[in-house]
Amino acid sequence: MSANYHIRVQSVEEDTLTVAVFLADDSFGCFADEEFALRLLCSPDNVYKYDDDYNQVANCPLAEEISVDNYLDERWITNYSLDFIANIKLLSLNNFPFDDWDYDRWSNAISMNSDDTLDFTNVESDHPGGVVAIKVFKPEHLQHFKSGDTFSTPVYSSQNRDETHYDTIGNWMFSEE
Repeated sequence: MSANYHIRVQSVEEDTLTVAVFLADDSFGCFADEEFALRLLCSPDNVYKYDDDYNQVANCPLAEEISVDNYLDERWITNYSLDFIANIKLLSLNNFPFDDWDYDRWSNAISMNSDDTLDFTNVESDHPGGVVAIKVFKPEHLQHFKSGDTFSTPVYSSQNRDETHYDTIGNWMFSEE
């Protein structure tokens, strides 16, 4: 599965995770709602692992509470995201709204740093994205994140499958297409 977003963890403070989010493709543009946040808390994508007998092995505290079947069930995520996410706040935007996906600028391969982490320096200045603060009810759900972590992820929000453009901080417009 390809990445919809590139993520850089900016901070982890008690019950709040703040991340910089960069669009990796033009499939999705909605990254400030509870469904997106809950899926993101189950990232990076190695959270759900299997042992030699194909039993699910949780790789983070939230994966102990949400089975992989529930994680993949859009209706379950929609119905239960507010049980995990206390608040989500869009703090800033970069390059929104955008009219057309600029493949020449925004579809470049992400390089790796010397410590085998993803390097987003090429996309941070001009890529569509934003900064999101996610507050949770249980701080232990954030313990697998640390400031500076980078990863790419296919998380999304099923609340809006159409392309979304943010018009001002915290408000988004749904496309009519």
